[in-house]
Amino acid sequence: VTDADGDAIEITRPGARALDGQLSEGLTSWRGQLAETDKVLKARARAAEALHGRLEEAAVAERAASVLRHEAERLDLQLAAARERAAAGGADLASASAGYAERVRSWARRLPDQAPFVELLQMPEDDDLPSAERALHRDTPDEVSRVAHEIADPVLAGYETERDSVLARERAAGEELMTARADRRRCEQRKDPEPPRSPYSTADRTPGTGAPFFLLVDFTGSLTDADQSGLEAALEASGLLSAWTCADGTLLGNGTRDVVLRGGDPVAGPSLADMLAPVPGYGVSRATLDRLLHGIGLGDSAAHSWIGSDGRWRLGVSRGAFAKDRTEYIGAGARAATRQRRIAELTERIGRLTADRELLAAARAQIELRRNELRLALRETPPARPLTDAWTAYDRAVAETARLTGELAAARRQAEQAAATAVGLRTRAQAQATSDGLPADPGLLMKMRGDLDRAA
Repeated sequence: VTDADGDAIEITRPGARALDGQLSEGLTSWRGQLAETDKVLKARARAAEALHGRLEEAAVAERAASVLRHEAERLDLQLAAARERAAAGGADLASASAGYAERVRSWARRLPDQAPFVELLQMPEDDDLPSAERALHRDTPDEVSRVAHEIADPVLAGYETERDSVLARERAAGEELMTARADRRRCEQRKDPEPPRSPYSTADRTPGTGAPFFLLVDFTGSLTDADQSGLEAALEASGLLSAWTCADGTLLGNGTRDVVLRGGDPVAGPSLADMLAPVPGYGVSRATLDRLLHGIGLGDSAAHSWIGSDGRWRLGVSRGAFAKDRTEYIGAGARAATRQRRIAELTERIGRLTADRELLAAARAQIELRRNELRLALRETPPARPLTDAWTAYDRAVAETARLTGELAAARRQAEQAAATAVGLRTRAQAQATSDGLPADPGLLMKMRGDLDRAA
């Protein structure tokens, strides 16, 4: 060999010698023991590896059980909070029910009948009952509206009928008032009032072509009031009072639709000329009027036509009787008094009709006011939003409580099952460690595995 300085050195080894027999046996024995030891070490290493796996499996199961336990605890806290919210929601529901009931009772005073709402708004006062059973039903607002219409609709229909009736009377009074005012204007504008014309006297009477009979005569001064009123009554009933007396020289066609007086032969005995004096005018002469008056008898007689001061009359084959309290048309004074009286009557009638129409208008306005107030009440039903919102919140809290209750029960079952599994795995691992004489502590087991690896 070469040393450090590079010099060659010669080393001489002794020659091989055979071992003696005893030493050889000893070495063989040690070799066998070492082989057995190696087997034991390997078996211990395999046992330690298996125990390590079991301990790891148990640890994983314990961690899973811990996670499930924490999840159950979290759900338990959420459930407790949900139950508090449900309890608070129940209290809010009861408060909302009481508030809505009070608003409905106050509002119902605007309706004709409040009794049906008493039972509808009745709520139990037993605190042991669930909140939902101590509150108004969620459909109560719809029931309130339905009951309100059942009460109000017939009343509204009655208001409409009553209003229509009053309105018809108001309009009739208004029409009568217009007629009365028109009649008064005509009376005021007309100098002489006229008796009603015969329904068969419809022809236009042209001024200057004559005049009705009552404008052409006057009573003589010797007649009593009774004779005057009786004579005018007979003339009016017979149709002579308003009959047309043609002016001298006036010709009428045969088809003229009017009642016309024409003078005839004088009657024998008393005639109208004894009680009526001619008042010529309007184109009718005194001679024409004398001939007409002398041609009609006075009182019941053999004359073809006669007029009585007692109200009886005869025109040919026709006869009759009538009576009046006073004269109205014969004589300028009588006509003036009739005109003033008629104006006064119409003025009084206008005042009465005006008052009647105002009363009817006020009555109609009152009916419309009650009707409109009831309609407004139906449109202004108490707001139900607080109650419906309270029910929504309560239902949501109850549903959430039910959901969390189910989830918590499932989580607890899973946690219990996981815990049981982890305990079983841990127990089996410890039993194996005891059986194999190995430490159940993971740290000690890890150290032993290292020692076994180095020994091998």
